[in-house]
Amino acid sequence: MPGYCASTVGPDGYVITSRAFVAADDDDAIVWVKQFIDGYDMALWTQARLVARVKAAPALGSPHGAASRACVRT
Repeated sequence: MPGYCASTVGPDGYVITSRAFVAADDDDAIVWVKQFIDGYDMALWTQARLVARVKAAPALGSPHGAASRACVRT
């Protein structure tokens, strides 16, 4: 199974956090990444290949479209 890296990307384009994980294939990795979107876009990589950029949906009531960071998933 391939190894992947999911990076949370801030509004300035810089990486905020990264998580390494394994998945059966690209499609499974994308499903996994979508579960961890916390108001910021994410970039999914396997080695040097960019698999996908997953856009975060704007949160309702947020002035900048980012979800609250009060609940951090680990």
